[in-house]
Amino acid sequence: MEIVKKRLYILGVLKEYWGRGKNWLFLNIVCCILIRISSLIIPIFYGLFIEKVILAKNIKYLVIVIIGYILTQIVQSAFSILSVKSQFKTKKYLSKKLRVKVLNQYFSFRMDKYASVNTGDVKMEMEDDVEKVSSFIQKQSIDFFLNCIVACMLAAILLILDWRLALIAIASIPVTLFLDYLVGRKEGGVNDILNNNDSGWGTWLDEAIKNLKEIRVYQLAENCEKEFAEFQYTDEKFFSTWLRCWVSRTLVIPKIKNELILKFMLYFLGGILIYHRIFTIGTLLVFVQYYSMMADSVKALSEANASLQSDMPFIDKLLSRISDSTDIRNDGEKIAENYNIQFDKVSFGYDENLIFDDFSLQIKEGERIGIKGESGAGKSTLVKLLLGIIMPNKGQIRYGMLDLKCINTKELYKHITYISQESILLNDTIKNNLLIGKPDASTEEIMKACKDACLNKYIDSLPEGYDTVIGENGCNLSGGQRQRLMLARAFLRDSDVYVFDEVTSALDGATEEELCNIINQIDRNKTIIIISHRNTLFKACDRVISIPPICAAG
Repeated sequence: MEIVKKRLYILGVLKEYWGRGKNWLFLNIVCCILIRISSLIIPIFYGLFIEKVILAKNIKYLVIVIIGYILTQIVQSAFSILSVKSQFKTKKYLSKKLRVKVLNQYFSFRMDKYASVNTGDVKMEMEDDVEKVSSFIQKQSIDFFLNCIVACMLAAILLILDWRLALIAIASIPVTLFLDYLVGRKEGGVNDILNNNDSGWGTWLDEAIKNLKEIRVYQLAENCEKEFAEFQYTDEKFFSTWLRCWVSRTLVIPKIKNELILKFMLYFLGGILIYHRIFTIGTLLVFVQYYSMMADSVKALSEANASLQSDMPFIDKLLSRISDSTDIRNDGEKIAENYNIQFDKVSFGYDENLIFDDFSLQIKEGERIGIKGESGAGKSTLVKLLLGIIMPNKGQIRYGMLDLKCINTKELYKHITYISQESILLNDTIKNNLLIGKPDASTEEIMKACKDACLNKYIDSLPEGYDTVIGENGCNLSGGQRQRLMLARAFLRDSDVYVFDEVTSALDGATEEELCNIINQIDRNKTIIIISHRNTLFKACDRVISIPPICAAG
């Protein structure tokens, strides 16, 4: 009963993710039922063929047997094709919903949780875990419950045909379930180890690929090879263990039980019953057919139980991710009425290392302010506080009259554009990179944004114009072109607040002067905050404040 409760619990969690797949799910259930019903009819034709056609030599029954058998096979084939299609559709919709849910969970994290997120875990959840859970509907629910019903029906049919042989056949069921349960438990533990190893391996590989140049320069290739070998050794070692479990569960145990023991006993005892004229050959043939079907159903049930134990590490992990709200940020519900920004006696630090202590700052709507300071003074921390990425230990940050903690950040970010040297550019066309700022932007709006960013002449000089692919993170662009593209994307958003965070740190003086002129052209109603350790961009500011070293205890 515990295994049934577990299945029902998982189904209860998943029911809200079926979406448009519900209709296909219902169709699949109907098809599976009809396939199994038609399967129960086929042994009857075998019995008629032996008893009536061969032994009784009644040729009229041959026509009935042939037509009935062919029609049953046609019906089975038709419903099987429809079942496969409906399974695919159901799984497709469920997988899509689950992946979207996992992504939304990560997008809704508290900002401090992102430091503990690694690429391997996310990859495993999006691929392996979703695959296991989306396969659950068919293998662990529809097939499982139908096999339970079919096994019970077949057991009843066998008892009706001959109770003596039936008792022998039915007695094998708990033995099969128990042996598969033992193997399945071990298999589940091995799967958990392999899952963790694959997750760590994926994270390590992602980091290694990102730092190939550094690995080569610092001659770390040999260390990387050793780390790679450790992951590979763990994978090979425990995969071999998993393979032995799988072979035992799916090949060895069923072969010994069904082929060497049970079928021999059934034919031997059935032959004795036929010899004493208690049984007929046709009845024995039908009995063996129904027994084989029951054995297949019991085997499928046993494998489903063992597979569920094996897959539970994947399933538990994903269900925990989509159900757990512990790491989710409790966002505010209010919307800022204006964008007068105020830091009121803000203190912030990590442990005892204070970065800001009793810090106050007011930025009026439409004001242009520069923020400068030595490296480590807290310029980047100030931006994170401003955007709500981190929250102050003491004091308030307000937009208008509202505390940032009460504001819905999803709405807030629609009105703020943050631009830094590390802003993301996709390996896509110029146009598609611009549309990130405003997906429904018209061609005229795109061209105006590029003109305002002094990018239009460069784009016009390209053979493919706006359809030019810029490479991974804009690698086909110069530093100045890359920054102008990000400015054009920012202008397309038409935000109320623009935050420029060290956007010229890797640019030459001439390009920096050009960007300063571009920023000067931004509508005077927009609030502009420029963080820099260089003074050129501050020419566009109404005032410049310096974060004194006293604010940075570290």
